Amino acid sequence: MEGGTRIVVIVVLVLLIIGGLVLVLNHLGVVSSGPTPPPHVLARIVRKIDKDTFEVMDLSLGQWRKLGYNKEGKYKNPKTGKYTMVPSMTCAHCGKDIPVPELPATGPEGGPEDPMVYEEMMRNYRCPLCGQLAMPSPDMGEMPMPPGGVAPRPVQPGGAPPRPAPPVRR
Repeated sequence: MEGGTRIVVIVVLVLLIIGGLVLVLNHLGVVSSGPTPPPHVLARIVRKIDKDTFEVMDLSLGQWRKLGYNKEGKYKNPKTGKYTMVPSMTCAHCGKDIPVPELPATGPEGGPEDPMVYEEMMRNYRCPLCGQLAMPSPDMGEMPMPPGGVAPRPVQPGGAPPRPAPPVRR
């Protein structure tokens, strides 16, 4: 072998060894893909519901993370192995746990992160079990957090958003 070829072979071998070590360490949990939440957060119980069978499961956040989730944010059902577990809400009419509706890819006024699209969708969401409106009416009360994490703003009776409190003078 010539000197240049020998160097290339050595560099390729070193890179393969380093890549293998990283894979092994990542598999063992020594090297992670990001920060790990503190133990008290991982111990928090989170309720999910199977969107197909309506089976409700309460597991810790750490257990849900170990089961895994897909890019749509659905967690794996430990019984079926399918990614069908989604956040749950309680129907205002029948009182049973039902899946939170999925946000549309695009809305009439904007994307799925538009709070008004989410609010309108929740206002018209019908319970898949009883067929009635799932949210209380006319005061919608406390709405569940949308999957994208953008909460709708509360609205005053006149339709205007709430005004900030005036500054306190001392």
